[in-house]
Parts: sequence; structure tokens; C-alpha cells
Amino acid sequence: MKKLCASLCAILSGLILLSGCNTKTYNVYSNIPHDWTKPSLKNYILKEDVLSVQPNMPEAKFVLEGNYKSVGKTFYNIMTSDANIVISDDFTNKAQAEQKFSSFLADAEQILKGAEGSLSISVEGSAVYNFNNADAGATIKIDKTAYEVLDIALNMHEFTQGYYNPAIYYNVEMYGFHEDAKKPQAKSELPSDEKVQAFAELSSHFSEVKLIEDDGEYYVKKPSAVCTFEGQTYSMKLDLGGIGKGYCADLISALMDSYGYEYGYFDFGSSSMVCKNHYKQGDYKIGFRDPRSKSAQAYFEVFVNNKAVSTSADDVKYYEIDGVRYCHIFNPTTGKPVDSEIMSASIAGLSAAKGDALTTAIMAMGKQKAVEFVNTKLNDAIVVFCCDE
Repeated sequence: MKKLCASLCAILSGLILLSGCNTKTYNVYSNIPHDWTKPSLKNYILKEDVLSVQPNMPEAKFVLEGNYKSVGKTFYNIMTSDANIVISDDFTNKAQAEQKFSSFLADAEQILKGAEGSLSISVEGSAVYNFNNADAGATIKIDKTAYEVLDIALNMHEFTQGYYNPAIYYNVEMYGFHEDAKKPQAKSELPSDEKVQAFAELSSHFSEVKLIEDDGEYYVKKPSAVCTFEGQTYSMKLDLGGIGKGYCADLISALMDSYGYEYGYFDFGSSSMVCKNHYKQGDYKIGFRDPRSKSAQAYFEVFVNNKAVSTSADDVKYYEIDGVRYCHIFNPTTGKPVDSEIMSASIAGLSAAKGDALTTAIMAMGKQKAVEFVNTKLNDAIVVFCCDE
């Protein structure tokens, strides 16, 4: 088992390496063997509470010959985020390499645009839009993308005992975290506990979503549960944007493989990425961003190749009222923004879609449950999370 050691190339996924200073002390929990790596900031203290494991780390590949160079492209505003692709390839035959890359980008764009057209909550006619606007108990025809993403979401909901739940839609909206929603400016503008609990109870029926495949066609049956509040009745709504980005990352990774691209990476905003090999150093050095530093330096670093990396953190979208932080990650059991000690959680080694769901769930669990969850269910992944205790 190789150790994570050499100084390599830095890229981002809820992570960036810059300068900054923060004097408060935070704790770091990880299942990475402690002789492999340590926090990169002095005020982040590695704790011993999480079982150390030795995840399967494939040997990195290096370019030994050829005229290799890196090329890339950014796809803007896909499911409200920007997606970046960087490929390193042999450009000895420039025309052939450029034609190959152009074809690859066209296929990648089709994947990203197709996912947005299926999973967007605002694009009229998308599978998720149609689900959200259907009556309770209705059966809705959907596309294969929505079917596969919902299947992953349902499995992750069960696996995390409900801590991952994309049906917390209304609660996210009432706290102002949807694109067109109004953010509360004062404590008096926050939703009442009665309203929060009413819609949280509706989201608890997510496991009742039923997927149907019939002769190559895909359908979803919406739960019959409804929420009645202040004289209006609401049926369940979903937001699959988070896990959908991870799903896209997994598809782009497979596309890279199909084109024979062994070197490069893809990242989708600050939450999801897949790393192949770095053509000069083999591994990529990933820095997990300090969630309490405005300068966005890394509090922890790992070295990976041929793995997906997912991160959730409470500093991506948030506001403060009377000294209380309200972020875009929600605890489905309370219906409110997470208020656990965990500030940021990262996972490497699973699919990006699963990683996105799991980091969200870990944020909601809180430290004690998260440690138990990692020890019992995530021994095959690299897990790092930090806490303000």
C-alpha cells in the first residue's frame, strides 16, 4: 500500500489552495491511516475517533513518452453550477488529437445538457419538473436519466437511514435557498416551527416513491401523502440537483474511459469531481477547503487517482441572522438547515453520485452518528470531515 506523500498538482472540489489565517481550533475526523497524511492547517487537530482503514489505492500511471499537453473547457450554468473538463493527451499528431478532443467535448456536452433537461426543477417539461407538478399518487413517465438518479437516491436514502432525502424541497425553499426564493433577513422572517415540521413530515414519505420499468419505458409513481397548511394542500416535490451533479461526473468519467483518456479530471462546481491520473505526477493532490476561512485555503489534503471525490460544506450557500448560520444543507429529521458540529464532509473512492448523497447525509448526522456510520458502513472509502465543537 503506497503512502500519500509526494507534492503534486492541486485541483478543486469543495477545495482550493490559497493563503489565509484562522486562529480558532477545529477537529478533523478521518478513516485515513494517520501515517499517510495530516491536517494542513495548525488549527485543525486530527482526532483518533474514526477507525483507520486502508482503502484500495490503485497505482498511478505516468506519461513516459509523447508530446503531452493539457486542454480543457468550462460548461457554464449547468444545473446552476459550472462544469470543468481538463484532458491531458498526446498531441504529437495535433490534428488527430484535436479532432478526438472536439468529438469528446460534443459527447460531454450532450451528457450535461441531457441531465439538466431531465433533472432541473425549473426547466418546464423536465422529468423532475413534471413530477413536482403532478398530483399526489400520480404515475409520471420519465426518462432513463431521471430513473437512474432516482434509483440511486432511493438506495442512498435507505442506506443513510433517511439522512439523505431529496424530498426536503419545500423546507429548502422556505429558508430561501432555491434560485428565486427570498432569503429571510431577520429572525421574524424565518418559517415557523409548525410550518417546518409539517413539510418535513411530507418529505419523510420519500421512500414511498416507486420506480417502474416497462418494456423499455420508465415511470415513477408519486406518493399519495400530502401536506395541508393554512388551507392549501401540497404534494411532494424533489430536488435532485446535488446527486445529479455526481451522476454527471460518473458519466463523464465513463466517457473519458471510452475515449481512452487516462489523464485529466472533471469537476462540477465545488461538490463533485472525478480524477484520472496526472500525466506528470501520477496522483492529484486534493485540498479540502477550510470552511471558516474567507481565503479558502485547504485544511486537509489527500492524494488520489482514478477516484471520484465529493464534498458538502456549510459555507457554500449560507446567511447569518443574529449570529446563527443557516446553510443550504438540511437535516431531514428536523426540516431545518443543519446545526450539527460538522462544517464540511468529503468522500473519495465511491461513485460521485453516491459520494454526493453520503456527504450531505454525514453533514446532517452530526459527529457521533457520523463516526459510527463511517466505522460500520464506509470502510471502502476515504472519509474526512471537520467539526466546530
